[in-house]
Formats: sequence, structure tokens, C-alpha cells
Amino acid sequence: HLCRQILQSDSNQPHALHLLGVIAHQMGDLNSAFELINRALTNNPSFSDAHNNLGNVLKDLNKLDEALTSFHLALKIIPNSAEVHNNIGIVLNKLNRLDEAVLSYKTALFYKPDYAEAYSNLGNVLKKQNRLEEALKSYQKAIAINPKYVEAHRNLGVTLQEMNMLEESINSHEQALM
Repeated sequence: HLCRQILQSDSNQPHALHLLGVIAHQMGDLNSAFELINRALTNNPSFSDAHNNLGNVLKDLNKLDEALTSFHLALKIIPNSAEVHNNIGIVLNKLNRLDEAVLSYKTALFYKPDYAEAYSNLGNVLKKQNRLEEALKSYQKAIAINPKYVEAHRNLGVTLQEMNMLEESINSHEQALM
């Protein structure tokens, strides 16, 4: 409501446009999210958060190359953003560019060593590469940072199962359910 009031006074206010775009994205309205965030960037091309969030919308629209472009524009403005490096890793993983995804996640963790999501995402790529021991350690680090991280517990359980460590796998899946 407040953003719409702001836009009545200034229809090109980039922060209000961006926030409405983020809300539209969260509500699943990807086309509106794209339009609103794009308008915010038209009015403020150096708005790093808008580039990052536009990348997330493009990722969800399965426009992966465009998402990478948007994330790289964000990195030009804020090169040490762990969140943007993590998002790049997600897209690179979807593109099956796994070595590059590993590097992106490791860069995210360099900038933010307590980034549980980046550890879990790194584990997913390592698992895809059949580097199960490394994936296991990555999931364990994610859980050490955030003991209630359900997805990391689940991924750890699946990896343990693949390693034929069935009792540990069951324990991990039980933790995911708590």
C-alpha cells in the first residue's frame, strides 16, 4: 500500500517499484515482478539489489542466460556480495556448469563464511559430481550453522543413503522432520 502511495507521487521511484516487484515475485506473479523491477532499473541502473532480484525472477522464468547477465551486472556494483555469488551458482548448476557453480559457491563462502544456504547448494553440486564425501561435509557445515535447516538435513540424509550409511541417513531424515 505504501509503495503504491509513493508511486502516485513519483511513478518512477525505483525503490518503490523494486519492492513491489519483489512482492510480486514472492506471490508468484513473475511477469509483473519482471516489469516492475525492470522499471526500477530503468530509473536507477546502478541499483544492485534490483539487478540481483531481476536475476532471481529471470531464473524462475527459466531465462537462465539472462539471469546470469543480471547477476553479473549486480556484481559490477557489489563484487563482494555473497548472495549474488550464491545466486550465480544456482543458475550455473541449472545450466549443468558444475565446476563454475562450485567456484561461485566457494566465492560466496569466502565473503560470508557462515552462509548455510551456500554450503547446502555447494553440497548439491558436489553430490551431482559424485563427490559424496565433500558433499557430506558441506551439508554438515550448513547444519552446524543452522541446525533447523530442513533441506540440508534432507540432502544429507539422501547422500548418506547413497553412501550406504543407512542408520545415519535415517537420523538425518528424522532431524529434517523435527
